Amino acid sequence: MFFCYINCIEPPIDEYNCLLNFITKTNLFSLFPKTNATHYDFCSSSVRCDGTTGTIKDLTISNRFGSDYNGQSILPTDFQCLPNFNRMYLQKLNVSKELVFHVFPQTINDVTYFFEDYTCSPIDQELPDIPFFYFNCQFISGTTIKISHIMKQINLYLEGSFVYLENDVVSTHSISMNFLKVFSLNYPDFSNFQNLATIQIVFNQDFILSSTQNFSTIKSNTISVTHDTSITYPFYITKNNFTKTLSMYARFEKPNSMIDFSSYSYKSLTFQLVGDKFNLNGEIPIIPPPGCDFFISNGNFNVFPNFTLFTGDFSSLYSNFPIDLPQYSGKSKKFSLANNNLTGTIDESWCNVNLVINNNKLTGEIPSCFTCYFSDPAGGFSFFAGNQFTNYNQSIECTEFAPRFELVDISTKTFRVTGINVGFNPSNWLLNSVDPPFSSEPISTGYGYNVSYVTSNIPNPKYFGILFVYPKPSQTIYFPIGDQLPNPTAIKITQNQLIITGELFSSYIGYSNQSVQFEQASSNCTIKDGNFFNITCEFAPSSISTLTYPTIIKIKNDNLIRRVIVNPSIGQLNQVACPNNCDDLSNSICDLSQGICISCDIDCGIFGECNFITKTCDCDSNHQGPDCSLPFIQCPTGLNSLICSSADYNMCNNQTGVCTCSPNQQGKDCSLPFKQCPTGLNSLICSADYNMCNNQTGVCTCSPNQQGKDCSLPFKQCPTGLNSLICSADYNMCNNQTGVCTCSPNQQGQDCSLPFKQCPVGFDSLICSGGNNNCNNQTGICYCDIKFTNDDCSKPNQYISSVSPSNTNGGEASFFGWFGDTHTNPSLLIGNQQCQPITYNSSSEIRCIASPGNGVYDITFNQNDIVYQLRNGYSYLEIFKNCPNDCTNSNQGNCNTSNGECNCINNYYSFDCSLKRNNNTGGNNGGNPSIDPSTGGTNITDNQVNFQIYFKNLFEIDFNGNIVNQYSLQSNWTLNKTKDSQSNAIYKLTQTIQQSCEIITFIEEISTSKQFSFAGSTFTLDAGSVKLTISISNYNYKSSLNTLQLQLISSVDNENEESDCNNKQVSTNETNTSSFKYIKISKDNRVLQGRFINQVLSDGRSTYLSIDITNDGNSVIAKLNLPHFINQSIIDPDFSVLLETDFKSECGNINDGRKWLIPVAVIVPVAGICFIAAIVYIIYRKQFIEKPLKIKLAAIRKMN
Repeated sequence: MFFCYINCIEPPIDEYNCLLNFITKTNLFSLFPKTNATHYDFCSSSVRCDGTTGTIKDLTISNRFGSDYNGQSILPTDFQCLPNFNRMYLQKLNVSKELVFHVFPQTINDVTYFFEDYTCSPIDQELPDIPFFYFNCQFISGTTIKISHIMKQINLYLEGSFVYLENDVVSTHSISMNFLKVFSLNYPDFSNFQNLATIQIVFNQDFILSSTQNFSTIKSNTISVTHDTSITYPFYITKNNFTKTLSMYARFEKPNSMIDFSSYSYKSLTFQLVGDKFNLNGEIPIIPPPGCDFFISNGNFNVFPNFTLFTGDFSSLYSNFPIDLPQYSGKSKKFSLANNNLTGTIDESWCNVNLVINNNKLTGEIPSCFTCYFSDPAGGFSFFAGNQFTNYNQSIECTEFAPRFELVDISTKTFRVTGINVGFNPSNWLLNSVDPPFSSEPISTGYGYNVSYVTSNIPNPKYFGILFVYPKPSQTIYFPIGDQLPNPTAIKITQNQLIITGELFSSYIGYSNQSVQFEQASSNCTIKDGNFFNITCEFAPSSISTLTYPTIIKIKNDNLIRRVIVNPSIGQLNQVACPNNCDDLSNSICDLSQGICISCDIDCGIFGECNFITKTCDCDSNHQGPDCSLPFIQCPTGLNSLICSSADYNMCNNQTGVCTCSPNQQGKDCSLPFKQCPTGLNSLICSADYNMCNNQTGVCTCSPNQQGKDCSLPFKQCPTGLNSLICSADYNMCNNQTGVCTCSPNQQGQDCSLPFKQCPVGFDSLICSGGNNNCNNQTGICYCDIKFTNDDCSKPNQYISSVSPSNTNGGEASFFGWFGDTHTNPSLLIGNQQCQPITYNSSSEIRCIASPGNGVYDITFNQNDIVYQLRNGYSYLEIFKNCPNDCTNSNQGNCNTSNGECNCINNYYSFDCSLKRNNNTGGNNGGNPSIDPSTGGTNITDNQVNFQIYFKNLFEIDFNGNIVNQYSLQSNWTLNKTKDSQSNAIYKLTQTIQQSCEIITFIEEISTSKQFSFAGSTFTLDAGSVKLTISISNYNYKSSLNTLQLQLISSVDNENEESDCNNKQVSTNETNTSSFKYIKISKDNRVLQGRFINQVLSDGRSTYLSIDITNDGNSVIAKLNLPHFINQSIIDPDFSVLLETDFKSECGNINDGRKWLIPVAVIVPVAGICFIAAIVYIIYRKQFIEKPLKIKLAAIRKMN
């Protein structure tokens, strides 16, 4: 039987037997001590039992240090008889797979399986729900562990084998693991680890580099990663911005640029064993976040770290730095550069940081801010080892130590500590000699700190003592709590000394100015010795020889002053205490010789001091009165050095310092005379405003805009004119109250500098006949509107813009333009035939009866002795219109005499039916337009023959046929392309001249045959033709007698004459009919055909268009003579490319098989500011509104 007598804890018998069976099975008897020959003490250090019941709570079984273990497998059944244990630690034992994955009925908080030499099974199923799980096995490397099998653990260690981690948990499921340490071959996806506080991962040489993409998914406050440093890795750390503390052991590749972490949230960055390639031009290639602690080791750097980048604690070990140590200008608390190759000396600026600099090549002296603390084991003597300093000595004396404590917050006992050589370790500052600070925070490391002793007691409400353990020797220094007056309790006077005892004298160590004075004699006592509780000072005996009782001693610490009364007798000890040092009484001091408080009869306030001898108030220089409450301000001295000039009735108020002057005096000192200025407008002196009164003379000085004695009159300067004279002088007059000149009859203008001559009177007794005519009254000459002429602009300046002629039988003809309302001796000739009688329908229309005739004639109109001629302006209307070339012959076409257009038959085509279509040649093939607005040119080509169409110039022609204005039209075009409802391509080109004249050209590619109407003529265009509509608007003529001429050039050239079997010379042809003018240019069996309607819309009316055609080698020049117009002129030509009957699509000796291709490019540059032609049609004549123009309008609206 076993008996337990003292402090013995035994497990229940069933648990005892259970554990006994286990050690019997495994032969682990040696792990447990015996209490006797047969009984084991299981509740020993390795097994923790409940202190009351003895039940086993914590089981630790370790075979690490050797035993007689027989290798038996450890099974769950071995511990099922221990129902209450919650922690198990098994080391170097044969732990079975069943035990690893076994779910015990009770709650298990902590298990450790440390296999060491024993094999284990892979983790291929879900681990039991145990918060702390440690698994260390060397025999499962290369296996895969699924996250779903380990997701129930809160703290998990998987060590010993490098495994693959696979996250097979759905992304929406949150994993609550808090700590993970794993030996791994890859980064798994950590996206659903939401509460991971710390992760530690160790990789070997088989690490899968591509898995670094998952590094960005780690959301953990602390990350520690260890790589195999025999391999160099790319720097992938920037992928993660979720952590606060990062530690990385890895060798990195050389970066291409600085690695910027400045916007990241890291608080600590550690990079160890980075390798000699990891630098950028010798510089640390990392920019950490502001305030981030930074550690880097085993690099190769030769540029000193930038203090502005590294603002947290900094450490760089074994990183070379073969340079001099510079001055320090950073903000770190600690700066470690141990085990490098730094040279030079340590500047005093490094006292602002706790410096670790051991094992470098530094020389010179170590600053005293460091040497003062060499005796402190934590003070850094070892921080400077391994260099060549001249004062590296632990016993060196600290000769400069001057701390200063200032109260910040009495409720938390917080003080600001500054001074000289205060060190880096506030824990050495012991309040009451025993209490270190509860907390400390550096203000400026090495120079200033905020410390709090919130849990400590300060026994004296006025001061406290601090034991400074270091520097040696230790010393206690006393400091006041806030501003405290010096408090003497005893004063003894000897032959030449004052010996003062008390408290709160001085431990400011030079930070305050302390003095002792005999106040009545104004004699100082020079301080020779003193501390917080004593002062000894010396004085000259003669300086106090006349002093008697009562004598005042004044003790001063900066602005803190204490006065006491003493008996000045030699050898007298004044030490009778007054109640509370008389601090409870206002304006009182203690008489230390009697122990009574002496005060004035009244309170002297803050502006006076009590004269404790007379017991009255001595006011400062700025105050007066019995209690010094009244201000005292001296009035200024004036005449005769008298205050306020004294004389007369001037008075001084010495509380305000202001003189009150008599009625005839003024000024601060009443030394100036005073005279009132006169009153003006609104009863104001000098009429106020900006006028000034000199009240010493009584004279007003008026502002520049006023005049008069009282400045009541306005003043306005008249303008300066000829010879710099006001209003140009002579007989001109100036009113300087209004600023207006009155000119003599022959002068005018604001300054009368201009001559005045009246222009002649015309219609209705109006100068220059009124209207838009202008008079230059400096020259007396009228400038007439373009519609009028004569000295007085009374004669209309007529022109004809359009004609509605008679037919060949003669009859009424209408002429439109401008004819005015005055018609003296009118006559109108058509050619040389009179058209009469003339009737005036309005100022813009005349009519007459034309004689029979045919053809085209000049129009000559004469009235008011003014002759106007319109060349080729009158074309008789033919009753039956002839067709071009009579349509060649009756087998090829029939003439439509109503419109002069051929109707071709038998597969003939062209305007005169002269060409025939067949399978191989002939036909209007059309093409694809291309526009070149930069030059205004149009090309129609088959890659061999190139036809060009372009407008070259716009001329303004005077009455005599001379060019008075010329505008080049071969540049400055803008292009817009659209399609109409029938998919015909429409191009709009625009150009502006004269600032307000606009020229617009619409080019329409005809895809299917269609009929058009323009200016009363109807015509048909075949597919492949190109239709032009050109308008010129708002042209500004130099004279109403002038007209415009538009110059159109059509030319041809051959790009490859040698290889074309259709090669022929250029030929041109011109054909005229009563309705149209045709031009034809032929080259190599290709034909450019152009048709011009011999009508133009001039100001909305159809009239004859005169066209002159000339040939110039390969070119045809068409000169379109436009009548004079006001608003708009519109012409409407068209062009097409045709193939002659003998054209060959393939030449016999050419094998390339090219087919005939005609791309069409039409560029019609026309200068002018215009409105669209079709809009004008709508305004004027309904018969001009035909379907083709409506199609144009729709296309134009799309383009705009």
